Amino acid sequence: MADNRQTPSNEIPAASVEDRAVEFWYALADSWKKNQATWLTVLAVVACAAGAWGFWAWKSQDAQDKAHRLVGRAYIYMENGRGDSAVALFEKVLTDFSGIESGKAALQLGDFYYAKADYAKALGKFERARQESKGLPLLEGGALRGVAACQIQLQKYAEAETALKSLLGSFQRMTGSAEARATETEPQDLVPGLSQAMWQLVLVQEKLGRTDDAVRNAQTLRKLYPASREAGEAARWLAMNGQAV
Repeated sequence: MADNRQTPSNEIPAASVEDRAVEFWYALADSWKKNQATWLTVLAVVACAAGAWGFWAWKSQDAQDKAHRLVGRAYIYMENGRGDSAVALFEKVLTDFSGIESGKAALQLGDFYYAKADYAKALGKFERARQESKGLPLLEGGALRGVAACQIQLQKYAEAETALKSLLGSFQRMTGSAEARATETEPQDLVPGLSQAMWQLVLVQEKLGRTDDAVRNAQTLRKLYPASREAGEAARWLAMNGQAV
């Protein structure tokens, strides 16, 4: 007799919509950690240079000098793997001083506590960094990114949306104009990493049940940052939500 039994299938079942949505959030969290590390490296170089210039320009300000030296020493501790010593110095700067040096210290502490999954404590540090930013785009932008990331982890999506909109409204300059890009005249964003901020905004608005807003921002993300990883994620998300890509 012929064997009519079906051959077992080796195909992996397609992921459900819920599974793929969770995948988006895990990928976003991993991307934020990698992107934030780059952001902080750039900030350390630029902000230290700004602090050095500030010291020579206003060397009579003893407090500024002391804060700058403490922050510089904390960076050295970090470079040499002495994280606890660096944290102690950064905390001292926050307690004893204000201004740009305090903002740099707060941003580093926010990143430290975020990595420890202490999101409430990290949020407080990032908010302090924003208060002390004094109009320095890298510092204020990094602080807003941190605030939004913590609010997302704490499931405070409305607050996260506010922070993300503030970040994009303050520092996004790209237009997506094909003509401007062809002639290399398109304005550039004032801070890096805004493709990720837009992708966060899409997912946050989805969590808030505002799918129409999320769709518009996903489409804008693909237009402004077509070569980014987030543009690819946005295309997948749009397809999942029945939108042409």
